[in-house]
Amino acid sequence: MSKPIITVFGATGAQGGGLARALLADSGRHFAVRAVTRKPDGAAAAELKRAGAEVVLADIDDGCSVRRALEGAYGAFLVTNFWEHHSAQKELVQAHNLAAAAAQAGVRHAIWSTLEDTREFLAADGTRMPVLQDQYNVPHLDAKGAANRFFEQL
Repeated sequence: MSKPIITVFGATGAQGGGLARALLADSGRHFAVRAVTRKPDGAAAAELKRAGAEVVLADIDDGCSVRRALEGAYGAFLVTNFWEHHSAQKELVQAHNLAAAAAQAGVRHAIWSTLEDTREFLAADGTRMPVLQDQYNVPHLDAKGAANRFFEQL
């Protein structure tokens, strides 16, 4: 009997990499690991492959590649990297791609690596702190927090 697949986005980064390595090191080997990266030929991807992961190419800017990476997955760890592009709007698009693809693929358990939307606690009106990117107190927190709705809705 085949093991359920856990698809890990950001598998060659800090959060996703830590999860992928922990799943691969699990003595019971309860899950198969599908490690998603944009650099499947890189050193970190090669290390995951040697440890037993299936390494696949996907880019969270490309919804089709995200859907392919999630096909047949039982669960998924989903993460975006604001610091790569510094754009809250781009992060929202990427999070929507992840949520939509997980729903379309029928993923049963999705873990979305999120942060708090500070605007729930402090209005982004410029009175107590500057407003950034036209609507955010702290763009890297607020966009991830705002993206939670995609996962709740989809």
